Amino acid sequence: MERAILKGNIARYHNLLESGQAKNRSVVMQLLAEAERELRELETVSTHDLARTDSIFRAIAETALDEAMRLTRAHFGTIQVYDDVSRTLVILAQRNFRKPFLDHFAVVTVFDSSACARALVDKKAALIEDVDADPAFAPHRHVAREAGFRAVISAPMIGPRGNLIGILSTHFSQPRQFAPDEVAALTNYATSVTLGLDRRLTPDDEVDGTPSPSQAVIGRHTAPAPRSPD
Repeated sequence: MERAILKGNIARYHNLLESGQAKNRSVVMQLLAEAERELRELETVSTHDLARTDSIFRAIAETALDEAMRLTRAHFGTIQVYDDVSRTLVILAQRNFRKPFLDHFAVVTVFDSSACARALVDKKAALIEDVDADPAFAPHRHVAREAGFRAVISAPMIGPRGNLIGILSTHFSQPRQFAPDEVAALTNYATSVTLGLDRRLTPDDEVDGTPSPSQAVIGRHTAPAPRSPD
């Protein structure tokens, strides 16, 4: 089956599942899995594979994560890269997390209820001010407790063509209320970092005047620094 047909079928199956219109959910899920498997066989290199093997891409992500944690005064953080074929996120860079967290969030889908999954679905910043008080986060609560975080903010990294590159998240050891300037700071910074990452993924689609990857990382966000965690 040709790649375009497979992609169309995958999108249709996802829409049926997400809208609740699938009359037989198990059958649709099986068809989705088969179509995604066939497409993976056609795609020689996925976004995930490219990101993992590109040392410059990883360096940009790691430097960006350090800066995001400095901006938000966070205790932990992750950058996940998005693959539009499998519609999943995988961790590209992380700070201060241990193996249980990394294993649990090794692959995140649109059907998960974590902050990064919400940002993936809604294409806007997702806030969880206290994971212990967020009902939807319940399946992940034991992992958060082991890791030692109680609050998280996730911002989508959207490219210049509207393409989702990944999710930038910072995590905090105590519950907190996120002020609008904190949300804006991380969202704006995620957007600025995206320019460098997007050029590594799609070098043939560069636009004149787009900063180089190093420029995107070196350029610092100038919004007022958010307040310290509670």
